[in-house]
Amino acid sequence: MPVTELPQPAQWRDRDFVAAAGIALFGASAAVAALWTFQRFERGDHLTAAITAGGTIFAACCALLAVRGRFMRTPLRAKVDRSGTKFLPDAVGVILVITLCVAAIPSGLLFVVFAPQHRVDLPISDGERVFEPILVGALVFFAAVGLIAIVRRRGTGHLLLTPDGFELVDVLFTQRGSWQDVEDVSDVAADKQVRHPIVLVMKDGKPIVVKNADGYAPNGAALYWLIRYYWRHPENRAELADGRAVKRLCDEELVAE
Repeated sequence: MPVTELPQPAQWRDRDFVAAAGIALFGASAAVAALWTFQRFERGDHLTAAITAGGTIFAACCALLAVRGRFMRTPLRAKVDRSGTKFLPDAVGVILVITLCVAAIPSGLLFVVFAPQHRVDLPISDGERVFEPILVGALVFFAAVGLIAIVRRRGTGHLLLTPDGFELVDVLFTQRGSWQDVEDVSDVAADKQVRHPIVLVMKDGKPIVVKNADGYAPNGAALYWLIRYYWRHPENRAELADGRAVKRLCDEELVAE
């Protein structure tokens, strides 16, 4: 039985309008940047063509990430050993993130250096030639930091569930906790912009949030109910270390409680 049959948590919202707007914005940006790339290359303006080519790849990857995250089911990637069950993010999504970072850094640096010198043939005003390099420079910085972190961590992160607790790793941060310290597993995040969250409410008051559970399992709903199940049933947590948790997830031997 597919892992998409369990009901969606009551407070999750799909935000179709936001997803559609993002896809349209980045898709249109990619199309315009691709046209500019072709035109500048034909004119022999290889500097501007290199910049817009990077922009094309960046925008296209953002659009594809939005499409995949909203309209495509994420394959379940789980690794099991004696320490626990590790859920890994969508491999295609990871490749797209790495690609957009790699595209943004060199093209962004070229823009930052040459746009203020009026050597970039793009329809921007003199004022924009001052402020846009600052914004693009910030984007390059975050892309570089993110890419370095991805290389050091050998990925964009993971969610590890063990008989004793859990570990949530993203590009920059690692959070750990014990099942005994979890007060509730909720579907409501303080940040309302977070899509399909799994919120581990800790007794010390600071929640640990799995953002966009869809990135780890189809629709994320099955993963939400799995985490709630092992929080509520400590007698079965040994399953997390022997592969039975993945089987339980795939067979939907879970109760939406």
